[in-house]
Amino acid sequence: MIQVSYLPLFFRQASIFILALGFLSIAGFGVHQASAQSTAPAQELVVEASTSLEWDQTEGIYRAIGDAKAQQGSQTIQADELTASYDPDADGGDITKIIGKNNVRFVDGSQKGQGSYLVYDQISQTYLLDGPAAQVAGPDGTASALTRIFYDKPAAKITLTDDAEIILTDGRELAANLIYVLLDENQNVSKIEARGDVKVTQPNGQTANSDNADYDKIGNTALFTGNVIITEKDSVLTGDRAEIDFNTGISRMLSSSSGQRIKGRFTTR
Repeated sequence: MIQVSYLPLFFRQASIFILALGFLSIAGFGVHQASAQSTAPAQELVVEASTSLEWDQTEGIYRAIGDAKAQQGSQTIQADELTASYDPDADGGDITKIIGKNNVRFVDGSQKGQGSYLVYDQISQTYLLDGPAAQVAGPDGTASALTRIFYDKPAAKITLTDDAEIILTDGRELAANLIYVLLDENQNVSKIEARGDVKVTQPNGQTANSDNADYDKIGNTALFTGNVIITEKDSVLTGDRAEIDFNTGISRMLSSSSGQRIKGRFTTR
């Protein structure tokens, strides 16, 4: 295994530097890690690969091929191929972006993700995961999307696009065209906003369908709006707005401002 740390000046003359079956250790390459105002030591970005590592200084690119792994502190990105880029004309050579291709996985704190393609923006600290079957998992459950998952770490927000689905650890499932997941300071789910063809399935078999739904984890309640249908066995409630209290199990259909009537069909045995 070959290690390169604090790369010597004479490598600046090479266009591409290739390491086979090794890893590249770059001290102080983390953005915002070693500013003039900070006395904290910068964390190393360590890149490993089983086939090759390439350093293109003209383009400002590190490319790792074969079971590639990039790690900085507790943050890890893995893929069949990783490309880390920086501005070759800028001072410091801070890594600004990491791209992963095929069998992509990442771990960042308590959040984990996987997909076929990943773009991590080091400056904005955001992850873009492409499908098919892109997935992220956290303390409260697992979320997946057919097309794309965008995780904005500073904003504590995850966006799931196309055939989005969340399976919570308590057994509840939520599906929609578009889902926004808002996280708290511990990276746990705080709120969920679902838009388009919403369906919520509870462990007892009750389902709720609507155009939109907003879930508040603190209150453990959900508000459904637009063409709401709540079904439990053979009983059905329909209306424009509904509230479900998951603590009590009570579903309440509400009248809309347009005066639409609430309907219920109940089956007794």
